[in-house]
Formats: sequence, structure tokens, C-alpha cells
Amino acid sequence: MKKMIGIFLIIVCLLTVAYVAYSRVDNSITAEDRVFIDKILEEGGVKPLSRQQSYSDEEEYIKAVQRAVQSLAGKGECSPPGSTREPKDLYIRRRGESYDRSRVIEKMLRSAGFKTRHIMLFSTSEAGSRLKALMIPGFMSHSITEVLTRRGWLVVDPDESWISVDRSREPMPLKAVQSNVDKRLILWGETESAEIPFWYRQHFAYVYGLYSRHGKFYPPYNFVPDINWPEFLYNLFPNS
Repeated sequence: MKKMIGIFLIIVCLLTVAYVAYSRVDNSITAEDRVFIDKILEEGGVKPLSRQQSYSDEEEYIKAVQRAVQSLAGKGECSPPGSTREPKDLYIRRRGESYDRSRVIEKMLRSAGFKTRHIMLFSTSEAGSRLKALMIPGFMSHSITEVLTRRGWLVVDPDESWISVDRSREPMPLKAVQSNVDKRLILWGETESAEIPFWYRQHFAYVYGLYSRHGKFYPPYNFVPDINWPEFLYNLFPNS
């Protein structure tokens, strides 16, 4: 009897792991993605990135992609649960929220050869703790992107024309942004005196690789949270 119970538990565990793996967010770039990425780049007037690019060239290209996506899709209703939010969808809908725009920014940057990782921010100012912000629906959340430049990870906000560079225009990963938010080391656009976006002026927690807590933003649209597991591992090894 104990042996049967043990076998049953092993089967349940294997099926659970398989189902969670099946439910993961797919980050591959399809042929259709490339068609609409090219349309967005062309419409936004984004010039191709030089093969002999410098860090300055990388930064300018990243900002150009950010501007192109923001110009294409103004702030508006997020793509409804149970529907896709790929480059084609944003190109056709012409509106969306951070969850829609960050997805497209990431695919555009990866298409250009960059390595990216998706991040979900949670406001802990209201929740009071990271665990509460993560576990209880209703607390504010925001979807952003980190992109790996030749000088390190750089945060790209999908809603505002802001990237995480310090006063020397060196890239800062989100961990550094979080620890330095009270020191006002982050620039807004090109002006040091401009105000830092809301999300980077208040206490927040963040999770790599989490695209939604409800599982309804990406296929197979089930109850399992939308997670890309390779990106999720950055929560354990953020410096890798």
C-alpha cells in the first residue's frame, strides 16, 4: 500500500511539473513577429543597429525602439485576458498597457540581437510587504524590461520615455535602481532635473520572468501563473 501511494505521488508530481512546463510563456520570435516588428520599426523611423555598434549606439537604438512602440500604441485598455499580445496584436490594436508594450519591446530588442528579461513590479508602499503585494490581487503592478548592453543591464520602461542610466549615462540594473531610488541618481530622459517616473520613486518589489499571476495573458490561458522559467531563474541568480 505504501509503495502504491509513493508511486501515485511521484506520478502526480511528474504530471504537475509537465503541466507547469507546458504552461510556460514562450519567448520565441515567429516569422509573423518579424513581419510586424519590421512594420513597427519602419513606422517609427528606427534605423538598423550597426554591427560595429558602441554602447552609445546601443542606447540610442534601445530608446528608438521604446519610442516606436510608445508612438504606435498609446495608453489604453490592456489586451483582454485570453487573447494574444504579440507584435501583430499591438500593431493592429494601437493601444495597450505596460503588459502589451513590454512584450513587444522585448521581442524587438531580441530580434536585434539583445538579451532581455521580463520583470513585473509590485507596489509595496500600499501593500506593506513583498509577499502581500505578490499574493493578493488588486495591488498595483507594472511590466518592464531589462536589456543587456555591453556595459550591463539597463531598465526600459514601456510607458514613459525613461531608461535606467546614472548621471554618467552608465546603465543601472533594477536592483541598483531600487537601492538608489532615495538618492535620486536616476535620470529622466535627457534632463537631470526632471521628475523620476512614479514607479521608481516609491517602494517596490519585483519578480523576473513573471508575466501575470492569473495565467490568462499567454497560452494555454489556464490558472497557472504566466511564467518564463529561464527568466524566472534570475530571481536566484540576478548577476548571471
